[in-house]
Amino acid sequence: MSPITSGFQAVGLAGAENSGRAAVNTGAQLLNQDAQVLSNPDNPDLASPLVGATQSLLLTKAGAAVLETADKMTGTLLDVYA
Repeated sequence: MSPITSGFQAVGLAGAENSGRAAVNTGAQLLNQDAQVLSNPDNPDLASPLVGATQSLLLTKAGAAVLETADKMTGTLLDVYA
């Protein structure tokens, strides 16, 4: 095992990237569900899907921040081992 690979495992970058991707994917799926509810003209409740859409956006942003941080950590580890 290379020092870089062991360094990635030590800080859990693969887990962070997976978590970030999962958060972005979940946010997109939830946003799609809320959009479908909002597009239904027979739906009397607009508040719940609008709140859900806002939460989906926050979840997606959080996932993107996790991915960005993992990317920076990868760069830092590559600089250290280079």
